[in-house]
Amino acid sequence: PQFDDVPAAGPPFVSQFAFAVFSGDKEAMHKKEGYDVGAMYDVTRNIMLGQGVGIPYPEKYWTAEVFPNGYAGGSTAYMFSAVIGDKQENVYSHVREILEK
Repeated sequence: PQFDDVPAAGPPFVSQFAFAVFSGDKEAMHKKEGYDVGAMYDVTRNIMLGQGVGIPYPEKYWTAEVFPNGYAGGSTAYMFSAVIGDKQENVYSHVREILEK
């Protein structure tokens, strides 16, 4: 029942992704004030869009905060679903429209 709204073509997710690793001040990495969602999310998204990497929003969009050194070590990386290479279409145009407003 939870997959009723998933488009019929393809799996209910995109297996391609963009991965960004951050270093430095962990408090700054997790800052939310002044960002749409949070520092790591916004920076990863903006780098992707700036490099022309597609974000399959909203149909097959997902993100993940990553803990490379385990939960106790804190998260220092971020992943976004992406459409890369010959499969890329103009899937992020809706996101760009929102950002440009």
